[in-house]
Amino acid sequence: PRFHVMRLRRVDGSGPAALLEASGQRPGPAAAAAAAGGTSASAQRAFFSERQVRALQDHHAQQPSFVQISQSVESSTPVSPTGGAPATGRAIKEHSSPQQPGPDYVVQRLSNLGSEYVGAIGVGTVESCKSAGGNAPSSLASVRPGSKVADGGVTCSRSAQATLNVVLDTGSTNNWIASSNCKSGACAKEDRHRFDPNQSHTYTNYPGASMLHISFGTGSISGMQGIDTFSVAGHYVEGQVFGLISEVVGALWDQMAIEGILGLAFPSMSANGVKPFFDNIIEQKVLDKNQFSFYYSTNDNYANAAFWGGVDRRVFKGRRVWFPVTVPHYWATTLVKFSIGNETILSEATFGRTPKAVFDSGTTFFTAQGPVWDKVVEKLQRAKCDSLTRASHPDLTFTLKDVDGNLRHFVFTQEQYMVPDANQDCVMGFMKVELPPEHGPAMIFGELFLRYWFATFDRADGVPEHARVGIAEAKHGPEVVQALEELTGGAQATSKTQPEIAEAVPVPNMVGDWNANAVAV
Repeated sequence: PRFHVMRLRRVDGSGPAALLEASGQRPGPAAAAAAAGGTSASAQRAFFSERQVRALQDHHAQQPSFVQISQSVESSTPVSPTGGAPATGRAIKEHSSPQQPGPDYVVQRLSNLGSEYVGAIGVGTVESCKSAGGNAPSSLASVRPGSKVADGGVTCSRSAQATLNVVLDTGSTNNWIASSNCKSGACAKEDRHRFDPNQSHTYTNYPGASMLHISFGTGSISGMQGIDTFSVAGHYVEGQVFGLISEVVGALWDQMAIEGILGLAFPSMSANGVKPFFDNIIEQKVLDKNQFSFYYSTNDNYANAAFWGGVDRRVFKGRRVWFPVTVPHYWATTLVKFSIGNETILSEATFGRTPKAVFDSGTTFFTAQGPVWDKVVEKLQRAKCDSLTRASHPDLTFTLKDVDGNLRHFVFTQEQYMVPDANQDCVMGFMKVELPPEHGPAMIFGELFLRYWFATFDRADGVPEHARVGIAEAKHGPEVVQALEELTGGAQATSKTQPEIAEAVPVPNMVGDWNANAVAV
């Protein structure tokens, strides 16, 4: 079996130049190790940008209300984020926001959370040909392996019409791509890539030419739906339905070099019953294995990757343990218990319903809701980082149930869940998020969790009810940085295909051995 590795870059909202800087100024392994100070990754606090920390502090200082992002189909006017009638249609992603009152919207707080991981994908197709006389073709990007030779000795190659940097989001399903239909605003900036449907040989309009509008707490996206070929890590996915962004409103698109969103959640979340991207991958048998994985560094904007169709064992310890997706809407599994120190804060006994843990690559921190949030605020108070102790800020334990019914404990110390600002004041890495009642109570395990734990999202045979999530302790350090550069073909490359090595059974008592009942990162 072979797998494919996509370089991900973490952008923190410091401006469009942040992505270019991340692409062009990758420090070598020696410099990365020196910057880490020689300490083990498990003992380090995860680095978050000043903007992220400020957003987290602002969130703690306000009382959020339940809000809802909705999408309306064939509507001529985006729903106002400040009032008016609620949009109709399926809710896409539920989040909370202190800026939006009422139960009529759902808010995706990308602009306030302050960072996203972006990877390059191709959209559309163009052909470039040269004759036997040697006339060179035009410049290509993401060329499909294997050219065809036409009559008369003309060789033609197919490539993507545009290559864009998109967010890979396991917490949503629909796809949005910046397009040439955008004539003003952030999506029309000269330093942004845009897909031009008029230049793609494979583009077709979506039947009925539906216009979509999505309203956020701090902005909106609008665009028509279309159909074309997507290419990811050298593989092509044909007939993908997506939204062509024609208008964006809000600070998110100005401040972050994002050119689209690739949704990786389940069909039940898809608007209008459109087949999601990964379901097309499954149907078209694109990958050897129907799975993708994320590796996030604790403090390196460059050392991040998405694995498609398999994994490389150099980026995690021990072996993965698998957890069933209990309700295939979000990537969610049963949260048996959440404890702070020795006190149980959330369980089925305390709430009357089975809690869930939602793995979401599009959320930055942990989340809590209702009385759980209140208890977290009470117990994990802001303090100087150097004054924190296990007594003042106890370990957090998240207990999950694996596919064999065994309980697995994920332990986070205050060094990991408390987030420092520039003055070395530490605040808890939690935000208040209210998920819909049918999907709660739930806690979201966002980027903060995924930086310490490598996660594989496995669709198995494609049946949503058979999906599972594999978790293993992530490795960090210069060896992993070097491995990722090898896997992606160098510091500046975006993806590369690799043979997969079989997953080994761990040696008992080794670090990361899952025979232990409690594992601390």
